[in-house]
Amino acid sequence: MIFRRETIEQLADDRVRFATDLPQAGEERAVDAGIELPADAALWRDVDEIRAELYLPSRRESSDANETIRCEVTLDGSTPGFDYNDGYWFSALVSERAGNTWKGWRPFRFPRECFYTRGIPGGGWSDVKEARINGPRGSKIRNIRLVARDVRPGPRMTDEALVRALDTDYPGLESVSASESTDDNLNRIAAYFRAASKGNATGDRNTVIRRALPKLRDTTPSGPADAEEVLAGRIRGYDWSGGIDWDANPAGYIEWSIRTHTLMFVRPLIGSWWATRRSRFARGIANILTDWVRRNPIPYGLRACGLAWGHSLVVATRTYEILVEAFAALCACDETEDRCIIDVLKSLWEHANYLIAFESFPPSNKTIAEGRSLAAIGCAVPEFREARSWRRIGYSRLDEDMRIQVLDDGASYELSPGYQIAIASWFLEAYETGKRFTGTEGRSLKAGIEKMFRWSAAITRPDFTRPSISDAGSLDAKYGVAIEKPGRLLDDDHLVWIGTEGREGSVPPYRSIALRDSGYFVMRSGWDRNDVYLLFEGGPFGKFHQHEDMLTIDVYAYGSPFIVDPGISSYFQNAWTTWYRTTQAHNTVLVDGCGQSRRSFQSQTEWTESCRSKTVWRSDDGSDIAVATYDGPFGADRAHSFRHTRSVIFIKPDYFIIFDELIGDGTHTYEALFHFMPYRVLIDSKSVRTGRLDQPNIEILPLTDLEPRLVCGRNEPVQGWVSMGAQDVPAPVAIFATEAELPIRTGYVIAPFPAGRPTAEISAQVDADSDGWRVRVERSAGTDEIGMDWSGSGPRLAHDGR
Repeated sequence: MIFRRETIEQLADDRVRFATDLPQAGEERAVDAGIELPADAALWRDVDEIRAELYLPSRRESSDANETIRCEVTLDGSTPGFDYNDGYWFSALVSERAGNTWKGWRPFRFPRECFYTRGIPGGGWSDVKEARINGPRGSKIRNIRLVARDVRPGPRMTDEALVRALDTDYPGLESVSASESTDDNLNRIAAYFRAASKGNATGDRNTVIRRALPKLRDTTPSGPADAEEVLAGRIRGYDWSGGIDWDANPAGYIEWSIRTHTLMFVRPLIGSWWATRRSRFARGIANILTDWVRRNPIPYGLRACGLAWGHSLVVATRTYEILVEAFAALCACDETEDRCIIDVLKSLWEHANYLIAFESFPPSNKTIAEGRSLAAIGCAVPEFREARSWRRIGYSRLDEDMRIQVLDDGASYELSPGYQIAIASWFLEAYETGKRFTGTEGRSLKAGIEKMFRWSAAITRPDFTRPSISDAGSLDAKYGVAIEKPGRLLDDDHLVWIGTEGREGSVPPYRSIALRDSGYFVMRSGWDRNDVYLLFEGGPFGKFHQHEDMLTIDVYAYGSPFIVDPGISSYFQNAWTTWYRTTQAHNTVLVDGCGQSRRSFQSQTEWTESCRSKTVWRSDDGSDIAVATYDGPFGADRAHSFRHTRSVIFIKPDYFIIFDELIGDGTHTYEALFHFMPYRVLIDSKSVRTGRLDQPNIEILPLTDLEPRLVCGRNEPVQGWVSMGAQDVPAPVAIFATEAELPIRTGYVIAPFPAGRPTAEISAQVDADSDGWRVRVERSAGTDEIGMDWSGSGPRLAHDGR
């Protein structure tokens, strides 16, 4: 399967200007081992596509096998500041769900617009240093040619195909007839959609679309001043008054270009049109969309990783966030040309059929966005013959995604708070769209959606920020409107309270909570900004966007986060992005300087398994207790595995104790890391504390003889950074270390204290025997005794002397 035959027949192909057969082109060669293409510059000059015949064997694995057809073109130069050569790479997923599947020989194409760029190559396929094609096991290739094309401007859908695609029995479209000329039919189609925008028998399309496609997470400015900037060509910080450069990638960062092709910068024009009905804003929308459609035609029958079309999240975002509502605005403006209406209508059809043909795999945030957009097009443009099918497929995919991707406690199996709120919002947008357009479709999603938002609310810090676990972005991010709007739609006052930072709604009725399937344990004294809070992560690795961070903690107190997950600043290919994902960037333990490696030794099934039966949670009026274990290798050497069990106890309402046990063979170095906010941090004898003046602080007191040291802002190797505002900011990390024969048992008192005191004024004494500790903690408020059973039940509050 690539495109369905009946779909590809509606599209116009490019014209080949010339083609050059490569040496040995006719020979059959095994591509699964990879084949090198000649790098002769004369062969590649003016070329913009590779064509070949590709053989795929019958599927050995399940129909959802995750294999790829790959091509890489590397140039003989490098962008300054990059440690790799510029170039282009292509990856087309081979699966029944994602497309590009067949048995035997079939022509296959590698058009340059379907390649991602690496660095800032410029100049196309010039100065090629090397080129390589790889494929799934058992695949072969022959008849390789380099091709130069006249790429057909978009849309590829022909005028005749558009007429055939519309339901001429739909009220108002009866005058469109196969017996009439194509031009007459196009005039009638444009007239119909203009009339529909002003209200007719089918209702006021503008009102329906704007009401039924909610934008729950949209924070893009949409005032007239912002729209004027776009009209002047000042877009994304660049002067594009002479025309938008759709190939621009000024930083060599692929995410920058991806955002351009979502067309989200058009939103201020759309908002200003609806607010003012000034035709200049509609003309601006028309100019941008017409230019994008013309210069970024849909790939002819192909899905790959290229910017405009290959990234399914871009296709889905562009459809839902911009094209549907922009189409309604264009139809409502009397000055919009008929051809613009026709071409954007064609583009909507192309987007829907692209999402039908090329579903992402495995299920992820991308598939949810795809299902949402398919459902939206089917609802918003019911005049297409396929609209009902689009709705059915879209909601069917969303139901399947909810079943597969959402754990019983409401966590997305990506286990990243930033992606969680986006995914939950997309589900909710699809639910609202179905409810408002059809009244019935998407209703099965509601219970899961409510669980997802409750999960997000549960992990919120008392200052309304959320921890930046996994690829969740900056550590200082807040949910804001992204949880407030869902709260209003779902009639959940607790979500509204969090989204409005306590201005409206009501405080959640619980304090501490265990999210048992995802393994997120939240211990809090309350929801007031001056309360104390700890999050302990003891759950699975997650399906995507994973960090090697099991048993990490996040601590907040008295209005400030103190010990934090550093987050991640970008997906740029550099040492910082790599570091953020390692154990070294988290508040857990290293063994011999090495971190966890769940990616290498666990199966993908284990990555998303509920940890409900693998963890301990106890909670009463005096304490909260959570226990979890990492059992596996540290570092790349799988021959040496270790068992790290971490137990956390919250002595309510003031402080925490962590107990660490590392089990294995031999003598090893144990290092416990605590990443601080960018505060002044001091080593005071054996303890570590922040040194903020006239502000609350926190102290970490080790229970055994450990040597602390501080690292801040180190570049080689990277250590001592946090992500704030999507920037890498130097911040201290305290490292407590010892070298000893295993097992190693130790612990830490983590004591926040208010302003006006130089230290936490806390001490701890440990009475130890072979399997049990008795920890006596003395502080100004009294004396606590905490028992620790290393062989079984873990910690418990034995005596509260307050």
